[in-house]
Amino acid sequence: MNKSLCPSCRKGWLFTQNDSQRCGNCGWRGHVYTCVPREQDESAGTPAMPGEAVCANHPDKAAVAVCAGSGDYICPLCRVKVAGADYSVQYIDRVDGEARDKILPFTLSRPDRAPKLMTVFSMLMPPFCPFFLIISIINVIKTRTLIQENALFRKVAGIGSPIFWLQMNIVVFAAIAYLAYLAFMP
Repeated sequence: MNKSLCPSCRKGWLFTQNDSQRCGNCGWRGHVYTCVPREQDESAGTPAMPGEAVCANHPDKAAVAVCAGSGDYICPLCRVKVAGADYSVQYIDRVDGEARDKILPFTLSRPDRAPKLMTVFSMLMPPFCPFFLIISIINVIKTRTLIQENALFRKVAGIGSPIFWLQMNIVVFAAIAYLAYLAFMP
């Protein structure tokens, strides 16, 4: 059995496998994955030389980075790289609430959904269609970038749907432009 925090209600619940799960507290559904910490050899890391910065948690190891959260010196045994920043495992274990969400976000932004919304808005508010078209193009570019950079996002979203809705947005824009042309032609 593993314990996890629900991304919706933030309460803990137990689960047995790494797969689709349902939170018993709030009913959230989603995939849950855990990882088993690897055993680290305490002899790993460079021994500290006199006058060198040492790890806050392993005083006999040379520091290789500074924790972005606590400002402590950390050795390779304590170092975790998250979104390009170095954190100590101890700091991540200690923080809670909004600070943890900034370090380890539970949710992904979903720019792949925006082109669908922009198509609907274009139909409801024709004068703003060009702006919605530009927003759709920007979000398709963001989606493509996220697919290239984020393995989890690659599993969750494909590029096909945003491109389809971008094409639909272009069709709506063309139809509205044609109707405006017909309406104002003598």
